[in-house]
Amino acid sequence: MLTWISVFLWFIYMVFIYTTTFLDANIAPSYLISKMLVKKLNSLLNLQNHYNVKDSTKLANNLINLQIYENHRPITFDIKDIYFNIPIRETLRFARKYLITENDKQRTEQIITLLHVILQQNCFTFGNCQYHPEKGVSMGSPLSVTIAEILLHDIENTYIKHILDTQTITF
Repeated sequence: MLTWISVFLWFIYMVFIYTTTFLDANIAPSYLISKMLVKKLNSLLNLQNHYNVKDSTKLANNLINLQIYENHRPITFDIKDIYFNIPIRETLRFARKYLITENDKQRTEQIITLLHVILQQNCFTFGNCQYHPEKGVSMGSPLSVTIAEILLHDIENTYIKHILDTQTITF
C-alpha cells in the first residue's frame, strides 16, 4: 500500500536524479514538500522546551520579573550560526527518538527517510558557483527552524536539564 510519504519520496527522488540545475528555492519541489512536512512534524512531535525563549518580548517579560540576588551571576547561552552547524545525522537520530515515542515504527521511518532526502538537497548558488554543504541546513528552508528545535530540545534534555537538576546553575 502506497502512503503519502512514499509518493513524496518517489517524487523527490525523481526530481533529484533528473534535475541538473538548481531551481529557485521557493519553487523547488523539496521546498514545497518541506512546507508540508513541517506541518506534519509539528503535529507529531511534542517538543517541550522548558529553558529557552522564542521571542524577545517573552524574554523581556521574564527578565523584568526575575529576582537577582547578590550571590547570583546571570549567564546566557547564545547560539551562533546554528543553521550552518547543525549536525544532520545526529539531529535525525534525535528526531527518530522523539517521533517513535508518539508514533509507530513505519511512520517514524518514513518521516526520517523523507527528512533525510530533503536535507540532502541543501544546495545553494553563490557567485555563479553551486555548493552542496556537508553539514547544516539552509536558512530559507521551511524545515530549518524545526530541525534546529529538535537539536535544541535534545541539548536541553541532555545537558541543561542535568546542570539545573544538580543545582549547579539555577533557572
